[in-house]
Amino acid sequence: MRRRNALRTIGGLVLSGTLATTASAASDPSMNDRQGTPGGPWLTEETERRLDGFLDYEQLVDHLTQIERSSQGTVSLRTIGTSNQGREIYMATAGSGDTDVMLCSQQHGHEPTGTETLVRLLKRFSSGTDVLDELTVHAIVRANPDGSEPDVFSRFTVDERAPLRDPDAGIYTEYSRTGGGWDPNRYHWFDWEDSGLYQTYPDTYPANPVPEAQAIVDIVDEIEPLWFVDMHNQLSYVTDDDLVTNSVLWPLHDEVSEETQALGKQLCRLAYDEASRFGNATPTKFPGGGSLGTARNSQGVEGVASILLESRGHVGQRSKGQLIRNELAIVEALLEATADGSVFEIDPALADDIPERGDRYHQDLPRGTVSMDDWVLSQVSSAQLEWEMLNDVVAVSVDERFLERLPVSIGDNLLVRNRVNDQTRPFYVARTHDDGGARMIRTGLNGRRRFYADGEDVPSQWDAEVRGLDLEGWSLAEIRLGQSDWDFTGDYDRCGVEESFAEVLSAAVGDELVIANHDTGRERTFEIAMTYGPDEVDNGERRIRMGFAGRSRFYETGESVPSEFVGQAKLV
Repeated sequence: MRRRNALRTIGGLVLSGTLATTASAASDPSMNDRQGTPGGPWLTEETERRLDGFLDYEQLVDHLTQIERSSQGTVSLRTIGTSNQGREIYMATAGSGDTDVMLCSQQHGHEPTGTETLVRLLKRFSSGTDVLDELTVHAIVRANPDGSEPDVFSRFTVDERAPLRDPDAGIYTEYSRTGGGWDPNRYHWFDWEDSGLYQTYPDTYPANPVPEAQAIVDIVDEIEPLWFVDMHNQLSYVTDDDLVTNSVLWPLHDEVSEETQALGKQLCRLAYDEASRFGNATPTKFPGGGSLGTARNSQGVEGVASILLESRGHVGQRSKGQLIRNELAIVEALLEATADGSVFEIDPALADDIPERGDRYHQDLPRGTVSMDDWVLSQVSSAQLEWEMLNDVVAVSVDERFLERLPVSIGDNLLVRNRVNDQTRPFYVARTHDDGGARMIRTGLNGRRRFYADGEDVPSQWDAEVRGLDLEGWSLAEIRLGQSDWDFTGDYDRCGVEESFAEVLSAAVGDELVIANHDTGRERTFEIAMTYGPDEVDNGERRIRMGFAGRSRFYETGESVPSEFVGQAKLV
């Protein structure tokens, strides 16, 4: 109790300075331009994505070294680990208080504002502050130095040995290629043998393959801070009529103690209240879960009140200063309230009243249902391995929140146009996935190859446009060459249908199908001579097979007949 009273006395002196800083920031006209208004600044297709306003690794090290030197002992530096490419990971420490707290920036390399915020905080520390009499503050400045470099600037680390992503096996790597890197915020395991990766591949991964994450695990285990703030950037989201500036979340795993979760909620509510002081800020609750492996949940289980602080990012240079001032005010409020003890007086239940984060926001796509008369910008990437439709050339998965804004549903059809080569192909929506509201469409590898010539490199992702395709009772199909041992290989008027697709069509052997070629627009009638099943071809892929002569009915004499094409089919 005496310590709490002493903290409250010291903290009262510091708090007045922060309120003045916050009020000044809120009254600054530059803080109230279009940053918090839908239609405000963000990256578009035409925006130049400049990173020269952010510190690269060498510049960051120079800044940190200069801060340590000029602080005359107030701020000290140490390395807590080394990245996969050999860059040292730095932690700055300031203060002599009995309570240790920790902040961390840029686990995801392309989320840079937290690093800039911590550099500013350390510069303030170098001049001294009463908070440092009560707290010892540790700042891990840029936890992922490889992924943060301007020529990489990726969510992931850099590791050419990284395998293809497979979350079921504990592999959280780049979404559609090997040799990219790991997501460090999935590898915070205080007992590595509990990790999904170890349990799946104990011989291949007897230790954590992500040194950037392991460095954080080790230093948290060593220092045992009271709380940990994990600083990230998120995309643009909107709630009501305002752009979301910040999102917070506390540990949610079932094994987190009530005391630890309560402090996490107190910190989040304090961050929410502080952000709300800004006239242009809209703080919310982040829609995260309780999975272990993230810093927030794994540290929470270890008794550290670890919270996530997401700030709007990926917006280019215009909003950089506003975002950093916003983050700095939040971080200083957390430090001061911990130093004066006021954070412990907050009712943890108030955190449950923080509003949920809204939908992903795009400037050129109005909220709600949009017309598909015109093309809508999207992005196509390859499907994950566990998807059944991986090799299905006519199926796609659409981000669930993107799909909600389009006048199509699962089972409906989309036209997808590749903006790189202007190829257009129809697909049916087989399922949805969660890319956080991004305009992402995923296809199987073979489906992606339909947009590129034989032997041409297929990129891991590319920009596209989509619009609805009304088949008016037709079903989308893929037509392929019949196997040579089929009796009807040379028959003009008969075909074979994959058996589960025949069920979709409510068709049986002996029925007649009308098939329309999407490339040529020609329609022909064929008798179903047989069905084939999963022993002969991957099941459920809407395939129809016919002989050479049957396929040539769709093309002019002398015209090249492709090995496969997309069409639509219905019963006569």
